[in-house]
Amino acid sequence: MGETFVGVDRGASASTSLRWAVSRAAALRERVVLVHAAEHAADAVRGERILAEAEEAARQQSADVRCETRLLEGSVMRALVALGRPGDLLVIGTRRTGFLRGRLIGSRGVLVAIASRRSVAVLPEHDRQGRRGVLAGIPPTGDPSVAVRAAAREAQRLGEPLTLLLASPPADGASEAGSADALARARAVATDAGAPPSIAARAVRRPVAEALLDAGRSASLVVLGDSGRGPVAGPVVHDVLINITAPVLIARADR
Repeated sequence: MGETFVGVDRGASASTSLRWAVSRAAALRERVVLVHAAEHAADAVRGERILAEAEEAARQQSADVRCETRLLEGSVMRALVALGRPGDLLVIGTRRTGFLRGRLIGSRGVLVAIASRRSVAVLPEHDRQGRRGVLAGIPPTGDPSVAVRAAAREAQRLGEPLTLLLASPPADGASEAGSADALARARAVATDAGAPPSIAARAVRRPVAEALLDAGRSASLVVLGDSGRGPVAGPVVHDVLINITAPVLIARADR
């Protein structure tokens, strides 16, 4: 099993991401590493204080979770992007709260999520109750296994249903037969990965990010896959994170 790194500060989004990460790590028996980057030497004392507060909050939430702290030096973005090994997860919060349609310059958290070579979970500041289900974005072509396997594991962990969503813009000419084949492959991967019995699969003719954002409004988690070979790591991930409506996991192939 990998480690879970959590970027912490004193913001509300960091509190949300810390709670999510500790809950997940406790269920999976993973170690949590709380990290804070001090860009200047004068920030180190404050950073140690922030880490101590976060560690106490983590232990109060789950006494059984294995937890340590690490003060990083230098640029926040560079420090977070460099973290971890294949199989590790970086969890960060974002103050983005959705509905900023368009390709905007991303916040620092969004840029970290896109630039990292590890899987990254991005937690929005709003932590609405009543969410249920894991939504996996399925590419119309190529291998869906990175996103589907990650989504199946998360759905199994949460004990919640899994939805496979294939969205394709009306102008791209995708055929119904091709979409059905892609969803069938994705369903087979999900079943092999140990997904819960409840698996829904559907295709829609809409812009990809727009469809994922709308479908994910009530989801516990939205999962996108990045094998390092497809286009999903670019505009789709950027638009979903900028307009984030739910917790998002960018699952990356271990490499």
